[in-house]
Amino acid sequence: MKLNSLVLSAISVFCCLAILCRSSFAIAADEGQPVKYQRIGLNEYQNFLIGWDTSVQPQRFALIRSAAEYGELFQPAAVNGSRGPFAPAEKSYQQEQILLVARQMPAPNRLDAVFEIESLEEQGETLILKYRYQAPAAASYEVRNYVALRLPAKPYERVVFIENGKEAGELKLAEGEWVKPEPDKE
Repeated sequence: MKLNSLVLSAISVFCCLAILCRSSFAIAADEGQPVKYQRIGLNEYQNFLIGWDTSVQPQRFALIRSAAEYGELFQPAAVNGSRGPFAPAEKSYQQEQILLVARQMPAPNRLDAVFEIESLEEQGETLILKYRYQAPAAASYEVRNYVALRLPAKPYERVVFIENGKEAGELKLAEGEWVKPEPDKE
């Protein structure tokens, strides 16, 4: 009898451990894998972000995968003096893509301090960007400010944007939605 109870106890312990291990593997599989990225400097290209209807959606989201898509969102800026590039090289899209979050906002003291990237990760075919948005104080004029990230080219089906811990937007790439909202046609 004692042998049977020991065997049953061992089997019970083994089953409990197997269930615990399996559930921890399931949790690990659901966690995102980090995606390497590089933040694009606001002065890296001599251009500006064109407008959208901010009354419909205050943020703009995009996953730019070609020079044509980039050209739909940015226009070259007239400059005096040094002439830097107006946009990324067309061939760069063979290896990378650009993830963009933008807002029209009161002009901040430091444009680059408004958006803070917390993480960029993928879960299967979904790309997830978590970031902090620090609203600037009131100013006498507004700007279209953005954060742009350069990341490896990979076909995603969806991009989810998490702003200050809450879902702020989603792009359904599998359905052809690469930008939200669409640019104004000027």
